[in-house]
Amino acid sequence: MEIEVQGCDNLWFDDFPTSNVPNFLKEVPTPQLWTDYCKNEKVYRHSHLEIDVNQKSERMEWGHVKYHTVIQAGYAFEIVVEWVTSSGPIVWDLINGWIRKANQCNYQLVAIPADPMAEPFTEKSDPLRGPIFIPLSMNFLNNDDNLFEEFLEETRADRVLLFQEAILTRFGFLPCVIEKKYMNKDVPKEYQYVHCSGNMFALIRCSKNTKYQFGSPSRQEANVTRCVYGHTNNTNVPKKVGFLWAWNHMIPNKKWKSLTINNSPDGELFQLKMLRDFRDFCSNNDNRLTQFWHHSQELKRKALNLENSYNQNADVKII
Repeated sequence: MEIEVQGCDNLWFDDFPTSNVPNFLKEVPTPQLWTDYCKNEKVYRHSHLEIDVNQKSERMEWGHVKYHTVIQAGYAFEIVVEWVTSSGPIVWDLINGWIRKANQCNYQLVAIPADPMAEPFTEKSDPLRGPIFIPLSMNFLNNDDNLFEEFLEETRADRVLLFQEAILTRFGFLPCVIEKKYMNKDVPKEYQYVHCSGNMFALIRCSKNTKYQFGSPSRQEANVTRCVYGHTNNTNVPKKVGFLWAWNHMIPNKKWKSLTINNSPDGELFQLKMLRDFRDFCSNNDNRLTQFWHHSQELKRKALNLENSYNQNADVKII
């Protein structure tokens, strides 16, 4: 596979580093996805795939594979296997062999569904894998001020998205680049994340323009939007700020059951504890969300103070 490595351009720099400032509090936030600044606009490369590498089948087995064109630290790298004339056991032997080889190289390769979130917007969606909506409390500050009132109004929606992304990063989620479903800039954007353990997924669905109407929603889409986002007039613009949460049901049952919390008296599953902890954080239980916000503001203040002292020292040297 031919891929491009990104993320090494900033290992050496002459300017003062401001990486400690949270992205949602920067004057000019950095791009969220490598597709926003990568010269190569293609998200995936496609190739033919030899399925039966061990020559177990007596008939022809073949398929296709597509994979991300760029690998970058801190981002999930995706390999998609597609097949029509192949049997399930042969495909699983191939993928399981990849997983074993990846572990030998200190990489983690986890099998996930083709549609991780399984949003029931089509008739082919799995009704048993519907996502869970987790609302994010936006009134955790004592005053009624806007969270980003010191920034330009047109950037506040993006900063809320970056704030949500920072929360997911805090819980071990990695952004996963996905192809755009629609080219219309007014269609709600979807940002997908996968946990570093591969056990769960999260999705942020947002829109910059809240005045558009995109087609007539299907009955399934209207029902889901009404249950998740709490409104019925426009199914394309969520009014509630939050996350969609889903499980990875492709993890083997033995491995799933082995991920229990040993210290838990009832043998609580790791996945369920993660969900409960994430919900408590987003609802600001024990002021955890407030403390995270104040800590982020403190990081920004310290970075600005260091930058000012750095600039003053540079001025003295020039004189």
